[in-house]
Amino acid sequence: MTPRFKKGDLAELNKFGRIMLYPSHKDLVKVGLVMTDPYDIFYPDEFSENYLEYWGYDIMFGDQLITMIPEEFIIKPGEKDETDTDEVEDLFK
Repeated sequence: MTPRFKKGDLAELNKFGRIMLYPSHKDLVKVGLVMTDPYDIFYPDEFSENYLEYWGYDIMFGDQLITMIPEEFIIKPGEKDETDTDEVEDLFK
């Protein structure tokens, strides 16, 4: 799959991304600057029999650099947030 962002792009946390980052980054601003080109992230790692692979980015939100943010957590500013659903909200109640 082709990455959607490149170094220098603006990125906004989608609802799912805000929920996932909230416990450790409560005061994080919503829009940030992508500081790296996309890179592969493997979970748990590429040598395991079963792993997930996704694009990751390091993004500067205000004065906080957050690393290894999955592409699934971000959208382009102004883009429709497909994760803004009641089902996502219910997962974290």
